[in-house]
Amino acid sequence: MRTIKILVEVPCYPNIKDDVRAHEEDKLMQLIDKHKKGEMIIDLGCGTSYYSGSQATGIDLDKVLLKKADLQFKVSASYTHIPFKDESFDAVVMCHSLEHTNMPWIPLKEAWRILKPNGIIGVSVPNVKGLHAIWLLLSRGLTKAYGCLAPDHLTAFTPQTLKKVLKESGFQIIDEGGDIVYFPLMKRLKLMRLGFWLAKHFPKWANVYILVGKKL
Repeated sequence: MRTIKILVEVPCYPNIKDDVRAHEEDKLMQLIDKHKKGEMIIDLGCGTSYYSGSQATGIDLDKVLLKKADLQFKVSASYTHIPFKDESFDAVVMCHSLEHTNMPWIPLKEAWRILKPNGIIGVSVPNVKGLHAIWLLLSRGLTKAYGCLAPDHLTAFTPQTLKKVLKESGFQIIDEGGDIVYFPLMKRLKLMRLGFWLAKHFPKWANVYILVGKKL
């Protein structure tokens, strides 16, 4: 019997910037800026925006969040059907947006299409193999640990699965990073700097895993 997959894409929860998200954004953009050439940037699933620049464009399904985005150009659209011509952009930003579809290769193929040759893509996703997720799993059990993921997350990523889907979508992996390796009592013990250091040197342990790829 043939299995038929139905594409599901859901709007994100209001991703208003706070200190945590601002740090994640900063890490992602540092890696993208390290490799990109050119200034034509598009943020897919931008919400209130995770990139601010003179040539930046944002796409999101949520018109309310899109209105608040600090981007020059804003388009109300799905990242599974991006209304731009082939090879229009130098870099694609996907900050906490790829987990909101059950078929992540579809927006990634669209990202590949609109990128110029050797264009750069930067993707950040919650890491279900990060140390914090593992601690939740060991301390609370499988149901409660993965119940902590937002209910609008339709795909759970590990560093391995994110690499796999990017490669299968036509990207060469060129860099990786993480936001913070977080564990209980870090704030109380004033160990946040240690968490940032660990994420820099061991990104696969981080709460949020970041990959940068180049269009082949």
